[in-house]
Amino acid sequence: MTFTIVALSGSVSSGKSTLAERLSDRYGAVHLRTRELLAAHAQAVGYGLAMERAALQKYGEQLDAETDGRWVVDGLAPAIASLGGSGLVIIDAIRIPAQLEALRQAFGRDVLHVHLLAPPEVLDARYQDRYGAVDASNSRARRAPVSRIRVSDPGCRSETPSQSRS
Repeated sequence: MTFTIVALSGSVSSGKSTLAERLSDRYGAVHLRTRELLAAHAQAVGYGLAMERAALQKYGEQLDAETDGRWVVDGLAPAIASLGGSGLVIIDAIRIPAQLEALRQAFGRDVLHVHLLAPPEVLDARYQDRYGAVDASNSRARRAPVSRIRVSDPGCRSETPSQSRS
């Protein structure tokens, strides 16, 4: 069984789910969502989790603290193993470096990381279209002011926005 695993990351409204859906449509990739992992984990432990962004984010942060980001691999590994064969798996989305490291420890060089970035005005417009009024305290301050996709794999040097050139 050989899969190429693409782990997506980026700010809210940066295009992670859109990219995952398009890769699934174009290449027949399996689209796995960490929000569904959060819901399944909460249900398994009897935690009443509201399926809205703030509650999911808070629960994800709690699991990150408890597992050092390993909860993503623990939840996805059985799903990936059940696929059989080979192919492309898109993980929508990871949030912290420890989650990426856990994926790489579990799946090795078959993990590719794609981090999506967009200008603040684009993110704000997308967020407003999706959720209504923009909360400035939760919006622009948390977003990178550049527009590009950053791809990293274990054999490549990964740049942060401040290190890369426009």
